[in-house]
Amino acid sequence: MALVTTPRSGKYRYVPPRPALWLPLGFQVFFGVLFGLMTALGNYDLMPGYALAGAVIFAGLGWAAIR
Repeated sequence: MALVTTPRSGKYRYVPPRPALWLPLGFQVFFGVLFGLMTALGNYDLMPGYALAGAVIFAGLGWAAIR
C-alpha cells in the first residue's frame, strides 16, 4: 500500500499502484499476430510480415488506449 503526504495538510492518503503494462500489451500482441496470420490467407510468404504488422498495430492501439 502506497501512502504519500499531501503538501498542504500533511495527512497521508492512499495512492493505488499502477497496473503492469506488459500483460495487456502481451494479449494485444498475441491477437495482432493471430489476426495477421489469418489475414495472409495461406500465403506463407506474407505471414511473417502480416504477423509483425498486426502485432505492431494492435500493440500501438492498446498502448494508446491504456495511456
